[in-house]
Amino acid sequence: MRSILETRIITLFKRPLIRDILGFLGLTMPLLTLALLLAGTLPTAIDRARIAQGDNVWQWVRGDLTAAGRLGRLDWLLIAAGFGLLTWLGGGVWRGWPHARRDTVLLLWVLLLPYGVVWFLDFSYHYRLSFAIVPLAAVQVAALIDGWLWDWFAAHRIGRVAGSAVTIGAIAVAAAAGIQFTARAWLDGGLPDDAAKYDAGNPALMVVVHMLERQSEALGRPLVVAIPAEDRLPFFFPTWEIRNSRDADQLPTRLEDLAGADIFVNNAPGIFMMHLADLLPNSLQADANVGTTYNWKNITGWDGKRWPTVLQPIPLNPDGSFTVDDGNFVYTAFTIHPEARHMPMKPGALRKDTVIIGDFAQFVGHDIVNLEWVRGERIILTLYWRPTDQAPPPQDYSIYVHLLNAQGTKIANWDGQPLLNQYPTRFWRPGESLLDYWEFRVPKDTPTGPASLRIGIYDPVSGERLPVTIDGQPAGDGVTIETRIVVK
Repeated sequence: MRSILETRIITLFKRPLIRDILGFLGLTMPLLTLALLLAGTLPTAIDRARIAQGDNVWQWVRGDLTAAGRLGRLDWLLIAAGFGLLTWLGGGVWRGWPHARRDTVLLLWVLLLPYGVVWFLDFSYHYRLSFAIVPLAAVQVAALIDGWLWDWFAAHRIGRVAGSAVTIGAIAVAAAAGIQFTARAWLDGGLPDDAAKYDAGNPALMVVVHMLERQSEALGRPLVVAIPAEDRLPFFFPTWEIRNSRDADQLPTRLEDLAGADIFVNNAPGIFMMHLADLLPNSLQADANVGTTYNWKNITGWDGKRWPTVLQPIPLNPDGSFTVDDGNFVYTAFTIHPEARHMPMKPGALRKDTVIIGDFAQFVGHDIVNLEWVRGERIILTLYWRPTDQAPPPQDYSIYVHLLNAQGTKIANWDGQPLLNQYPTRFWRPGESLLDYWEFRVPKDTPTGPASLRIGIYDPVSGERLPVTIDGQPAGDGVTIETRIVVK
């Protein structure tokens, strides 16, 4: 016998309005679950800016592109809400399954979870992990479709058409991606050995591997390689010392962190891990940027020889360029030369006095290629700096170069961060030798006649110029370095 309460509840749910509400919830709640899961995963999984470049849309479809970033707190909250709602909705279905089916699903989840943790926490989005993650995930998706959508698809013509279209489209994309991956082997008769397969499957990494092999052969011994967060290199050199930790406290951020290493390989995974650990910018990356830029531009010092950098880039490409990029991984390799930090400086216009700007920067002198400046033509100016014993400033300053006419009026100007915008002042080290290379054009509307050149350092945010002292005496907020210029 039913109780009075049970009878009233049954009568209530038989009313048309209640049935309509329940039917609406039965359709929308699964959609809300899907929306929560997608809102929690897609923003960090899809790198929209990168996808828009070149053929990257296809690379993303076939699963080649890495994620845009790690899951944040809001992402985790949305995913948890989606899974919670999914669990609640599926409770009735779960209780209606026989025990054998429940055991099968539980076993699949036990197998899936470890790969899922790696997949989403470490963002190892790579086809090599698909042997485990894709089939297991496909089973779960199939179970959801079978329990929720299949009856609707089967009962409506549009559903059958849509289901067929989605199925055919998914098969077509999967087949196209698979064919593309294997087409090279079909066309060239197959790759001859494992080395060729490694080269084809990991083009950027293998360029680094072959470079390290050559370097080791030249030295006649194994190398010590610092390549933060790159897990694959020890596979090729199991007996070498490979410093590839992902731990935040072991990521190199200063040249001193590379002590004892023969080669430093700057790479995308390492920079990504530094970004996550809030270790960027840092002085090591600034040294790497200076080394790459100065060596690629072949910048020379006072003696006409290439100016040495503490990180000397190794050419990795046939054209002599330093960075190799296969669309997934980016590498730049350097030999390490701490002695270059304190190279002698003998500029053509060597200052005989002591010029200090802002208490942290001594201006040593300059070189200038030509004192006759033709409007519209290129000018090369080299400034030489030596940081003082004071601690480096906590912020980044910019340098201005002003061209003044005979009356002292500014008629042209150039400015920017030092060393081609690659070496911020916050990373300057006491006593090091800095060659600050400038290349600019004289504006075509510059007034002709005699002119002088004045430089200084200023705060790019406030515009305030730093004070100058010459032999300990205040000298305003700038220093005149050349008075013999003639603009033609």
